[in-house]
Amino acid sequence: QKWDSLKDEIHSIYLINDATLKNTKPSIENKHGFLASARKWKEKLKKWKFNKNRSASDMNIILSKAEKRVREEGKETVFFHGKTHITKERIEHFKRKKTKSEVEIVSSIAGMSEAQ
Repeated sequence: QKWDSLKDEIHSIYLINDATLKNTKPSIENKHGFLASARKWKEKLKKWKFNKNRSASDMNIILSKAEKRVREEGKETVFFHGKTHITKERIEHFKRKKTKSEVEIVSSIAGMSEAQ
């Protein structure tokens, strides 16, 4: 019962404002005196599909579109997945992670060919 009355506020803090669970939980606890375990929070977030993770495929599309728009029009693009804003920082983080993994793959291939 209590969870349902807090759902919109939790959505706003956790997804719209992009707060972590570690920050969302005490915010709700302090404001409403609502106490629940981290496990229960995770169950509810999963049930409500309040998921912040995007697939690598989705992020590749977003990254490509963002880079193309900057390159061709000199403009930044704002992305949303449903009602959730995908921040520039999140896109940059994905780009760094992707670049790092691509470098590691190339390095391992180069290492294998040198060994032969």
